Amino acid sequence: MVIGEPGVKKLLGSLLGILVLIAGLYLEFFGIYHSFSRHGVKDGLISVFIPPYGWYRAIEYWWHDDYAGIETMNPVWEALGPTTMVDGEERYSGDSFLIERVWRE
Repeated sequence: MVIGEPGVKKLLGSLLGILVLIAGLYLEFFGIYHSFSRHGVKDGLISVFIPPYGWYRAIEYWWHDDYAGIETMNPVWEALGPTTMVDGEERYSGDSFLIERVWRE
């Protein structure tokens, strides 16, 4: 089989078409899903009615940081109590402070 033959060109064209279709479906449906699940109803609806926005959200998933600012949003960190300065750095007091203090000594 040589690439220049008509049957091979037709096969490669069909495979390329299938790959483009799969990529398009992924971008469309996963973009809508990601918009609703991670960015809210407003972004989800925008993704439904403006497909390129949904495509962007499907790609944006790969660098989306769900844990940005976790120190200020997570109730576990708030339960640790006030912070204490250790070697010029702010640390939470409580169990985590004691473990770090013992480890450094």
